[in-house]
Amino acid sequence: MRHRPKGMGSLYQDPVYGPALRTAHYFAAQMGLCPADCEDCAMEFLLRQIQIYGDAQTVAEVPTALRRRSASNHVKNTVRARATRQKYEETPPPTETNPVTPLPEQETLRRALWQTLSPFFQRLPPASNALLIAYLEDEMSVHDLAEALGEKPNTVEQRLIRARKRLRQLLEAEGISAAELQDYLRRPVQKIFDNHE
Repeated sequence: MRHRPKGMGSLYQDPVYGPALRTAHYFAAQMGLCPADCEDCAMEFLLRQIQIYGDAQTVAEVPTALRRRSASNHVKNTVRARATRQKYEETPPPTETNPVTPLPEQETLRRALWQTLSPFFQRLPPASNALLIAYLEDEMSVHDLAEALGEKPNTVEQRLIRARKRLRQLLEAEGISAAELQDYLRRPVQKIFDNHE
């Protein structure tokens, strides 16, 4: 991501977006979302706030405690998604020169599944990416996610349905279906291709 120093954009002077963006920038920096302390990351956080609260004017009027909780949840989701990616990307496979205990078949299939799906996760919006990873990989329930995000379970379920639908469209656009992933059919794949929405 290109990190643009804060104050370089005209939105900071905008009468509607300015106060909300400055507040979002403060929380983005305080919660460690952006070590460069830049406007781009503040804007990303602001867009998330607008998605939750409706518009920039409302965001500017949202009580500080609610904004802090939202920022904290956003950070937790980001960290969880990053940790899950690292878990499957950094673990070296067993080799003859590095004899380690062979991975259980279930874990091997899980890693293969992740390698297959990972590029498609990266093409989703960050919020959808983090939500799906928490749901599919960390196997958090809808109620656990709702509690972590401070949202209603029905809202989280609708967001999951939309995210899964988008991911399924990306997979099918590349000719990948449930049948193509038959070797890896476990709970995550079944949850992606379930058609109950």
